Amino acid sequence: RAFLDLGRAAAALPWLDGDWGHLESARQRLQAETLAMMGRASDSAEIRRQLFDETAAISDYRAWIELLSPDKRATAVEHAGRRAHASADPVIAARLLLEIGDERAAESALVDHVDRINGDDYGQLVPLAEALEARELLRGATACYRALLLAILARAYVRAYGHAARYLKRLGEIALRQPDLQPLA
Repeated sequence: RAFLDLGRAAAALPWLDGDWGHLESARQRLQAETLAMMGRASDSAEIRRQLFDETAAISDYRAWIELLSPDKRATAVEHAGRRAHASADPVIAARLLLEIGDERAAESALVDHVDRINGDDYGQLVPLAEALEARELLRGATACYRALLLAILARAYVRAYGHAARYLKRLGEIALRQPDLQPLA
């Protein structure tokens, strides 16, 4: 990292050889950054694609796509869509599908697999629910808010009841708009 901060990418490269064990993904990210600084964008992009394939993280997707030429980005978006649909986690799939602009598929990923939404994952669910609601994808937002609310109630987590009340209020506001929430109850 110090070599990169000083603009000495070539000097950093030898330090990035070999496996770093539990820090391997950090090594790969540094290696990709180093290669990009050295003008080797295609090598860097390949590492970034591999990282994205492993994590399906939006940050890895963004780091990968920014290295690609405009003519290769469409293929990368298709690849990301396939990766999202292959994810067993509907929240990861929905976030990634929103990122690539496939809003209806993002909502479907949540609604079709509502039973697999982890309501304890408020760090991802709250911004996802807000993003869906802002886009008028009310079935998806409802699925997120319900998962959040039910997780709090199932654990009888008293300290989070204020949050639960806010989620219930959001659900009520959505219901007042009388959207079609089918197949949700």
